[in-house]
Amino acid sequence: MQDVELIEKIKNNDNQAFKILISKYKQKAFTIAFGFLHDKTQAEDVVQDVFIKFWEKRNEFELNAKFSTWLYRVCSNMSINVLRKNKFSVVFSSLKIIKSDEKDLDFEQQIEDLDSKTVDADTKDEHIKIALKNAINSLPKRQKMAFVLNKYQNFSYKEIAEIMELSLTSVESLLFRAKTNLQKKLLNTYKSINNI
Repeated sequence: MQDVELIEKIKNNDNQAFKILISKYKQKAFTIAFGFLHDKTQAEDVVQDVFIKFWEKRNEFELNAKFSTWLYRVCSNMSINVLRKNKFSVVFSSLKIIKSDEKDLDFEQQIEDLDSKTVDADTKDEHIKIALKNAINSLPKRQKMAFVLNKYQNFSYKEIAEIMELSLTSVESLLFRAKTNLQKKLLNTYKSINNI
C-alpha cells in the first residue's frame, strides 16, 4: 500500500494503517535518531515521539507531501533537540575524564587532560572516537544535521536538500563548512593523543 493511501486512512482514524506506516518506517527513523544520539533508549524515545507527533497532526499533513522526507526531517530535529536539552550528551556522560568538582569540561579541556594520562592503543582509539562524536555534536545545528545524514545515514546531497528544505548548493556549503570545522577541532585532538 502506498504512503498516500495509508495517510488517507490514518486521517480517518484507521489504527491498522497507522501500524503499517510505523512498521514501514520505524527502523529507518531509529537509525537516524541513533546516528545523532548514540543511545538506544533515547533513539527509541525519539522514534516514538515522532510517530505520536504525526498521529496528533495527521489531519494537517498534506497528501502531496512525501512522508519519508517529513519523517527524516522531524526525526533529525527531535534528535538534535534531545542533544541540546541534555547538559551532557550521551558521549560526555560516559566520559571518565570529567572531574568530580566540575560540572562540564569544554572540548579543549578534555584534550588537555589526555596529555597527563598514559594510555594504550585501545584507549587512544576510544578517545579518538569520543573526540569525533564530541566534535560532531559541537557543530551548528544545520551543519550537524547535514553531516550526520550524509556520513552516517548515507543520504545523497539531493535527499538531504529535500529533508532540510534547502537548495543543493546550500547542502554542499553546509557539508563543506562541517568538514572544515571538524578538521580544525580534530587536528589538535590527534596531535595530543598521538603525543601521549
